[in-house]
Amino acid sequence: MGNPPRVDSFADSLATARWMETEWGAIHTMGIKPLVELKKTQRLEDYPIISRLALAWFDQPECAKTAADFLWALQNIFTLPELTLFFAEHPAAVDVATAQFNREVGEFGRQWLASGDVSESVERRVGELFQSRISEMQRTDRQYWRDIIRTLKALRDAGKLMPEGENVSEMI
Repeated sequence: MGNPPRVDSFADSLATARWMETEWGAIHTMGIKPLVELKKTQRLEDYPIISRLALAWFDQPECAKTAADFLWALQNIFTLPELTLFFAEHPAAVDVATAQFNREVGEFGRQWLASGDVSESVERRVGELFQSRISEMQRTDRQYWRDIIRTLKALRDAGKLMPEGENVSEMI
């Protein structure tokens, strides 16, 4: 793989990489924004994770909490609970949602901030928007991999790839 899908290159991703302390010790991980792009796959299970990563961006020291940061988060939130939490933590994002992203999402934020509740019709329309956006990203991911998979199958059929399951260390 010359570069990961939807991000520039491994070298560019390294520029945003972080060291994280885990129970196994320190591990080097890519930054939140490139990770969000990598997670935009066909797997439905990835979209709640992307939503939580969008919220986590606001805990990063390089996040200035500008309109551009709010817009990026809105473009990467796909669940109603995370959208609710986002507006609760960043009420200024409601104006950005209305002006630059989607009026229904802005209305969702306005209603939530005003009463702690959202009408069923607005909630339904925002949920439908999320589903539509997820579906489009899944379609884009299928298109991305289609030619790559076709090429790999041709290479395997021509005997130019290692057999599946073979130990890579034995080949070196």
